Amino acid sequence: DVTDVVVVGDLNTFFSLIRRNTIDAGYETQTYLTFDPDSAEMAYVALGTGELTQNLAKTLNLAFIPACTKKHEQCKEVKIVTCQNTREPVVYLKQGEETVVTAQGNCITIQGTKEDLVRAVDRFLYKLYNVMN
Repeated sequence: DVTDVVVVGDLNTFFSLIRRNTIDAGYETQTYLTFDPDSAEMAYVALGTGELTQNLAKTLNLAFIPACTKKHEQCKEVKIVTCQNTREPVVYLKQGEETVVTAQGNCITIQGTKEDLVRAVDRFLYKLYNVMN
């Protein structure tokens, strides 16, 4: 179901940043998990977030620090984080027409619309677990 989802870029840079990040001294490995609070299909963003956090917290002991890509009423208590405004590791769940996972520097962008966003999350996890190349 995810063979058509392309993974572009090298995940190694992102994961090396996780091991030496300075986001919060309370966690050994962590990354920001950010999204656009104006996304039309927040239920799929939430589903993708749950799948990511459940899998990576258990297997990599990775803590996700919630963030938003811009100021919004729902984002009062979290940082505004984009792939461009920090050098720390970021996972960006992005709604977009193309279903793709892109690794570029400190950022992993997981993109799709509706259930394709969740398929892209699954594809990222399969790549991470070496189930798929």
